[in-house]
This record gives sequence, C-alpha cells and structure tokens, in this order.
Amino acid sequence: MKKYFYIATCLMALLLISRGEAAITQGTFAGLTPHSWAYPKMANDNIGNTYLLVKEESTIIELWKYNGTAWSHVVDITPALVNADANVSSVSTFGGSFAITTDANNNIHIALTHYKGTGVSSTRGVMYGKYNGVTWDFEVLVEYSHPSGWLSASDPRIVVDDANNPHVVYSYRDSEDPREYALRHTYLDGTWTASTDIVSWTGAVDSGINELFVRNLYVNSNDLYFYYAYDDNANTSPNIYYDVFNNTTDSWTGNTFLFDGVTSGDWYTILGRYIEGSDTYFAYSRETATNTTYFKINAGAATALANKAGRDDYPYDMETDGNGNYYMLVWSYADPNTYFYMRGYNGTSWTNCDDVTQLNSYADKSETAYTVRP
Repeated sequence: MKKYFYIATCLMALLLISRGEAAITQGTFAGLTPHSWAYPKMANDNIGNTYLLVKEESTIIELWKYNGTAWSHVVDITPALVNADANVSSVSTFGGSFAITTDANNNIHIALTHYKGTGVSSTRGVMYGKYNGVTWDFEVLVEYSHPSGWLSASDPRIVVDDANNPHVVYSYRDSEDPREYALRHTYLDGTWTASTDIVSWTGAVDSGINELFVRNLYVNSNDLYFYYAYDDNANTSPNIYYDVFNNTTDSWTGNTFLFDGVTSGDWYTILGRYIEGSDTYFAYSRETATNTTYFKINAGAATALANKAGRDDYPYDMETDGNGNYYMLVWSYADPNTYFYMRGYNGTSWTNCDDVTQLNSYADKSETAYTVRP
C-alpha cells in the first residue's frame, strides 16, 4: 500500500507541498500575500481527501482540498461568510490561531480566533465552524472585551470524538490584577456546554508568572488527552503536564506531571500519542545542547532515536497510518543546508528516510503542517 506524506510550509509568499510515494514531488500551488503568516493546518477525511486551512490575511482564511491528484480551492472563510450565519454577527477579522479536523461522516470542523472591532478594546474570542461539503454553520463559543484589552481567548485545538461530537480546548487570559490564566474545554452534545477549566491559576499581576500554554490534544479510545505547558516564573523551559477527559463520565480525571523543564532547562515537545489495539504509542523530543527524540510503547522505557550523522535534527510531528506504522517529520540542519526528512517505524524499528531539500533555510513549526494518509 502506498503512503502519502503531505508537508505544507509557508516560506514568505510561497506554499510548498511535498508528496511521498515511490518518488517525492514538490511544487507551488498557491501564492500568499507577501510577508503574511499563514499558520497552515491539515486534516484528512476517510474518502481520500486532504484539507489545508491557511491564513491569507486578517480577513481571509483559505480552505484547500487535495483529492489524490490535484489541489483545488474550496472556499475563502471571510467575515461576510461567518456573519451570514444567524448565530454570528459583527466579526471583523481573524486571528492567527485556528485548527481543523474531520468526522466519520467527512464533515469538516474548524475552530477560529475572531475579533470584533479594532484596537485594545476590541472583542476577542473563539468560534466554531462546520462544513458538510455544501453549507457552513458557525457559532461563537466564547468572546470577551475589556477597555484595556486585558481579556482574551486564543490558541484553540479541536478534535471529534467517536460520536462525532467536536471538542474545543483554548487558552483564556485575564491580565487585570489579580491576573488569571486558564485552559478551558467545551464540547457539542446537542448544544455547546459551558466552558470548564482544565487547569487555572490566579495571582500576582506580574507578567510572565505562572503562565499556561496549550500544546496538544488527541482523541484515543474516545477519551481526550490534553497536553499543556506551565511556566512558573518566566522560565525559558516550562514543565509539561497532561489531563484526560473521560467521555463516559464527562469529566477530567486530574492533571498529571510529565516532564520537568523548569529544573532541567530542557525544552520538551510532544510529538504524538496514539492507541492501536491494546498498545499505546508515544513520542516526544527533549532539546538540550542537542535535540534527542524518544519513542515508547505502553509503560516501557523510552528509546532514543538516532539523528542523521552530522545533523541538528528537530522533529515536528508524528502521525500514523492506522496500521501500526508511524511517520515522523524532521527538520534537519547541516550548515549551510536545511532539509525535511521522514523517520519511519514499521512495528519493529525506526528508519531515517531520504532528504527533501528545502527551498530556503527558514523553517518554523507555526508555518508548517504535516499529515499522513494511507
């Protein structure tokens, strides 16, 4: 069975797509506004389509589709489009954080940050959209305003559970004394539930103290696994925690400490967590003077994966084809060249695959999206 690897990376005004099978092809299929930050996100449906959500400018988020042969533009998500829904009004622009997923019926679900008005007193929030291939439904989940701009919601993640119910996790910030940070969760079950705090902190007004950051959100066996970072005192390397939402009891089970970045000074990145059969597959990276990637199955010891010789390797993401094979996208640097390459796991061992040379030296996770489709 062929595997298709799609990498979307926005290099200034360029969108590059790499597709992996017997040979790797790459090319440009869409131009972006010069110097725009595109924040690409990808998702697959179950009938062979790959979707790309990308920001063209503050009033346009583009949705593209790849059908296995060619890319086509689906729609521009604009303030006019979302304001046409009876549940939404007065949206003027979009923020840079958004997310996309699909459900078992091949509907597209997105979460967006939106603004109403301009300046520090503008209303800011998170909204939800669903596309069934013909029509869109939009709904504002949360929004806040403050005369000094001290209230905001941002950085949403979205997943769909086994009942096709979307779940959204986002960051809430109140910068007024006493400062409050929270990571909150809401989901659709007939109607959207009131947002609940997964974790929160209230206290000193000093900036950079006890901040909370959204990292990763997965659905495994219908439960949600949420990873987040906690910065206790303007640390360059935060601690990493996770919590689990039990879909049967509709409750979070409690925050669990995972990695100590504050004491060690190491930067930890969660790359993937998947359940196949009775086994759990988990990968993360630990950046010290050099970067090391680890992979573990169930409660076994984590195995360090070898970097390419003479390289500084930085993994972006790990995906599975659902058949016990795992694929990890790696950005690799060897002065003066930079590359993408794939690590592949076949159920027994990892292999470093051939390089794909980048078009320039710039690479950033916020400007790169990656997915795997069988």
